[in-house]
Amino acid sequence: MCCKEENTGKMVQTIGPLHADAREGEFKNLKEGNYLVYLEVYVYGSDSVIRSEVMSMQPALSPDPPQITVTLVGLEDRRQVEKFTCDLVNKRDRLIRQVGHKLRKIGALTHPLRAEKNEDIVNGAVYLSHIEELLENCFSALDNYTGQLTALVSWQCPQSHEDIQVSGYKLLLDGKQYGSPMHAGIRTIKVQLGLEQPSYRLSMVATSDKPKGVSCESNTVEVLTMPFKPFTFYCYHKIHRKDMKYPAYGCCKYQDSIQYERQSAKKLANQGLLQKQIPPPACSVLDIFDGEFKPLMSSHSPRCPTAVLFWTPWCLSSQKMMDHFIRFAKDNTKEMMYIAVACGLTGTAAESRKTLAHTITANSWREDQTVWHVTADCASNVYETMNSINRTITGKKIEQDKVTEKLMDLTEVLGIAGVPTLLFMSPEGHIAWHGRYCAFDYSAFESFMRHVVSEVLKQPCPVFNCDSCKNDTTVDEDAVGKLLKETASSQNAHTTSRTLVPYIWSPRHTKQTSVSGSTSNMAKTQRPGSPRRKVRYDLTVNRRPYSASNVTGMWDKSPYATCVAPHLHRPHKIKPRPLSAKVPHYPHKDAQLS
Repeated sequence: MCCKEENTGKMVQTIGPLHADAREGEFKNLKEGNYLVYLEVYVYGSDSVIRSEVMSMQPALSPDPPQITVTLVGLEDRRQVEKFTCDLVNKRDRLIRQVGHKLRKIGALTHPLRAEKNEDIVNGAVYLSHIEELLENCFSALDNYTGQLTALVSWQCPQSHEDIQVSGYKLLLDGKQYGSPMHAGIRTIKVQLGLEQPSYRLSMVATSDKPKGVSCESNTVEVLTMPFKPFTFYCYHKIHRKDMKYPAYGCCKYQDSIQYERQSAKKLANQGLLQKQIPPPACSVLDIFDGEFKPLMSSHSPRCPTAVLFWTPWCLSSQKMMDHFIRFAKDNTKEMMYIAVACGLTGTAAESRKTLAHTITANSWREDQTVWHVTADCASNVYETMNSINRTITGKKIEQDKVTEKLMDLTEVLGIAGVPTLLFMSPEGHIAWHGRYCAFDYSAFESFMRHVVSEVLKQPCPVFNCDSCKNDTTVDEDAVGKLLKETASSQNAHTTSRTLVPYIWSPRHTKQTSVSGSTSNMAKTQRPGSPRRKVRYDLTVNRRPYSASNVTGMWDKSPYATCVAPHLHRPHKIKPRPLSAKVPHYPHKDAQLS
């Protein structure tokens, strides 16, 4: 088969030799224009060539690719509610810490009736209930944008040639066709995707009725699923499960953690700046990459504080905190020393430590080796050379897959109830700060870290307009009502706009289905302008605020605290009232004496 330009007679392409049974051929990558196509037939055993009749034809041009834009439905609304939720969580921790310190100061842990007479404690308990009520409203609002990703895909497909007629479009998800082809009249669709993958790549192609009439792939838009995963910032070890998926109990969801706090009265997970100087334990921790036990304080320097982050590899909040922690460590290498302690798994087995090392390197958490990565497995300095890692006579390291001795867990020694938890050690080598922080973004985390460093060093805070310095626990009621009202109206707008979208695509269905119906409101809003009455509850022994619980914190339960701080671990003794203070019981005058 031969193809020549009609105007110049220049040979452009030839196909062959073809088999005698071939009945078709295809010229590719032809430019726009007129061409002459003919067939040359070679007869076996002869030098003669038979040329067919010349045909004048034009190449079939492919349609131009569409240009797509992707909008994530509810992303901005969720970010606003999540930012406000982070602020409420931090205010709640501050208020709990303030009330807890006042309870200790007046001795209400041993004498509960004293809390009823303290107006600051009563008002704090009432306001704490109000903050937790607002948190529940925020959780309800966040649930509308959790568990699945809804992407609004729209596109334009102008053609450079008027003769080209687009017959339809195909949506591509990660390079593969997603759903059924759409006709040429559609310009917008909604796609609902799960959160199993960390990201998706969306693109499209245009089709025509001509053979091989498919355009090139359009621009690719990558969407991330992380913003639509459950809200979380702290997970307790006792309820956090590795293989649990949303919305099962035990997954990375802060609603489960706050419910666990209410039931077990664990309110001192964020102790903040410690009033006592607590020395760190004299133990060795397992280096993830070297596979050797090294003293915990080996990386500590007397010229600067040391920040220790406890995290779990499969925890969403830990992964987010690790990103902020590593970034801050890279930007501030001279201000502090940094240690990351992996919890929830053992690193003594070679395979387990190899998996953990791969997780750290895959997330770029060890590029410049600013942070020292260790596991929570710890042993005494005398016993550090034993357990699962031995050495031969020549000094060559031998690793055993089976742990021969059970090691201590650093989280139990230091009373770390959950992750992510931060410890700050002063330059003198004492544990100076113990707590957590709900950071909405890196800017908030950076301000928090600088504020804590100033507290540990007892220096003025360098952060301008620092939120932690204000120690504010009040909530702007007007801003709350306005935010919830805007998110609710936005949710209703998205619900109404569904009637304008003719098709919806789902991974479970490949057929086109019309969309109708409505969804519930995003959040419960209070009536605007209604003043909130100041309610004062009558506190009793059976009805006390959460912060007034007589259950001590995880630090008080730590076996390490029993040794180094017995005055903190000593149980409180309730002294009975003297006999003279008891009111005698006199029988009624009409009662019959027997």
